[in-house]
Amino acid sequence: MGRVMMQIKALNFLVFSTFAILLPYLPLLLSERGFSIAQIGLLLMVGPFFAIFLQPIVGYISDKWHAVKRILLLLWGLTGISAVGLFYISSKLLSVVFVVSLFMFFLSAIPLVDTLTVKMAEKFKSTYSTIRLWGSIGFCMVAVFLGAYFERIGGLDALIKIYFPIWLAAIVILFNLNEVDGQESSRFHWKDLVQLIGNKKIFVFLIFLLFLAVPHRMNDALFSIYFKEIGASDSMISWAWAIIGLSEIIGFYMSAKLLKRFHPLKLIIVASLFYIIRWVCYVYTTEPYIILALQLFQAITYSLFWASAVNYMVLVVPKAFRTTSQSLLAMIFLGVSGILGGSIGGAVQQNYGGNYMYVFAAWSVFIALIGFFALRKQVDSGSIPSKTEVKEKYAG
Repeated sequence: MGRVMMQIKALNFLVFSTFAILLPYLPLLLSERGFSIAQIGLLLMVGPFFAIFLQPIVGYISDKWHAVKRILLLLWGLTGISAVGLFYISSKLLSVVFVVSLFMFFLSAIPLVDTLTVKMAEKFKSTYSTIRLWGSIGFCMVAVFLGAYFERIGGLDALIKIYFPIWLAAIVILFNLNEVDGQESSRFHWKDLVQLIGNKKIFVFLIFLLFLAVPHRMNDALFSIYFKEIGASDSMISWAWAIIGLSEIIGFYMSAKLLKRFHPLKLIIVASLFYIIRWVCYVYTTEPYIILALQLFQAITYSLFWASAVNYMVLVVPKAFRTTSQSLLAMIFLGVSGILGGSIGGAVQQNYGGNYMYVFAAWSVFIALIGFFALRKQVDSGSIPSKTEVKEKYAG
C-alpha cells in the first residue's frame, strides 16, 4: 500500500508541477516570438479544441480495455516530445504545431491521472483531494523556484532545462506504477456511453460548469500577459503563480475535509460565489501587489470547485464509466472552456483592456451560480443522489 500511494502522489507531484512552467511562461514565450495577444489567445485554444475530440476517445478506450496506464504513458511521451520541439525550435510555424500538439496530448493525459488517483483513493481508503494536493505541492515548489531564480537560470530560454527532468521522472514513475486492477465491475458498452452523455444530471451540470470554467481558463491563458501590462516583473509573475500553487495545497486539503460533510453541489455553489468576488476584485484593481494577494482566492475557488466537481461525477456516474466521466469533465473544463476562454479573453483584452475581461468573467460565473442553485434543488427533491446515499469511499 505505502509504495503504491507514494507512486501516485509522486505522479501527481510531477505532472502538475509542469503546469508551473507552461501556464505562466508559455504566453510570454509566444509573445517574444512575435505573436499578438489575440493570436496567443487563439493559439492557446487550438490545442484544447483538438483535445475535445481526443479526450472522450481516450476515456472510452481506457474504460473498454482497462488500459489507463498504457495510454497515459503514450500521451505523456507525446507531450514531452512536443514540449522539447516547442522550447528548442523558434520558428513561428513550428511553434504553432508544437503548441497545438503539446496541449492536445497534455490535456488528454490529465483526466487519466485523475482516474488513477480516484482508483487509488478508493482502493486504499484515502481521498482524491489528499492525493491531488501533491500536484499542487509540485506546482508550488516549481513556481517558487522559478520566482527566485528565473532570471538567473536564463529566463525563457532555460525553461526546457526545468521541464525535461520533471517529464522524465514522471515517465519512470509511470513505468513502475502498480495500477489497481479489477476496479471496474461492470462491462462497458457503447450504448451505455451514449446514455451517459445524454444523462440530464450530467449534461446540465456540464453546461453550467462551462460558464464557470471559461473565465478560469481565460485567466490561466492570459493572466501573465495582463499582469505584465499593469507593471509586474517576470519575477512577480512567477511569485503570483507560486501563491496559486500554495493556495491549491491548502484548498485541496480543506476540500478533503469538507467533502466528507457536505454535498459536492453545495461546495460548488460556495466556490462560485468566491469566483465572482475574485473576478470583481480584479476589475477594480491594477496594483500588482494587490493582485498577488488576490491569488490566494485560488484555494476557495479552483481547488474547492475542482475537487467537488470530480466528486459530483463520481456521485452520479456508474463505476464502469469512471475514466469516460472524468474525460468528459476535462473536455469541458480544459477543452471547450479553453477554446472559448482563449478566444474571448484574447479579443476582449486586446480591444478593451484586461479589466473588461474580468467583467465578462464575473457575469459568466453569475450565470453558472444560478444553474448550480437549480441543480441543488434537485438534490433536495431527491432526483440527484444526496451525500448520505453514497458510500464513504466516494467521499473526497
